[in-house]
Amino acid sequence: MTSQRKGILVTGTHRSGTTWMGKILSLPEEVVYVQEPFNLETSTNSIDYRFRHWFPHVEDLPDRERLFEAMERTLRFAYVPRPPAHLSRYRAARRVVRMHLENAVHRMRGRTPLVKDPLALFSAEELAARFSFDVVCMIRHPLAFCSSLKRWDWKFPFAHFVEQPRLMDTFFTDDADVIRDYAGDEKPIVQQAVLLWNLFHKVIRRYESDHPEWHFRRHVDMVLDPVDRFRALYDDLELPFGQEIEEHLRESVSGGKGETNTDVYGARDAAAVTQTWKKRLTPEEADYILAETRELRAHFYPDEAKVFPTN
Repeated sequence: MTSQRKGILVTGTHRSGTTWMGKILSLPEEVVYVQEPFNLETSTNSIDYRFRHWFPHVEDLPDRERLFEAMERTLRFAYVPRPPAHLSRYRAARRVVRMHLENAVHRMRGRTPLVKDPLALFSAEELAARFSFDVVCMIRHPLAFCSSLKRWDWKFPFAHFVEQPRLMDTFFTDDADVIRDYAGDEKPIVQQAVLLWNLFHKVIRRYESDHPEWHFRRHVDMVLDPVDRFRALYDDLELPFGQEIEEHLRESVSGGKGETNTDVYGARDAAAVTQTWKKRLTPEEADYILAETRELRAHFYPDEAKVFPTN
């Protein structure tokens, strides 16, 4: 391990703006965006390794050193994924050559890899220690998070937590019974979302205490005051923040059509960031979410009435 930064890790909860954060921080030419190497379905697009669980915990991997070796190749721009099977031999060969050339340019110019991956949340500590990442951790209000999961009907297999015993022992000893209950009996989507929000933010609160050097950002703050907030974060990360980046940033929070269910980022409507949940959640669902997230919400949103009015 070295004290010199090898890259930036953008993590946090999914549906918390990690893609937006990663794309904006990757605007400088010196930063190269790496898409979700911990994704169970698409990891091999970014890394020569395939995971078995959503939100994998490095300590539970039987071949963790192979993961670290694969991550190292990705971070030093030495990995080229196999081209999609549907491509012709000619197009596949062209794609491979192009990616090798791009990697060579990244290495020659000493560019910084930015790994955007909310699925790496439970492994962020180990990754930061191993690869000297600067970590940016995104936080989202529970009403926004839960309404997003409801909108896209993103159910979660809680057995993926139970099947990682070190994860459970490290973070969720007090929550083991309820996680096992949810793993054995599928609950309604809003109940699942509430449990996920509480579990994720319990881990994030622990990280806040243990890693004051990390950069914790609330989605609502970044969207409602993007220029000043991102300029400050750019300064913290020692990245150049110029007029062109400011213009891209302003465009990213104006004239949007709302969030998507993909990892392709599109412009958002900043004016609606604290209101969209009202169109998605019933009053009963909103009351349930607020009641079940009260303790952690008070920690992350002590100024809730000002930045995210719930009435």
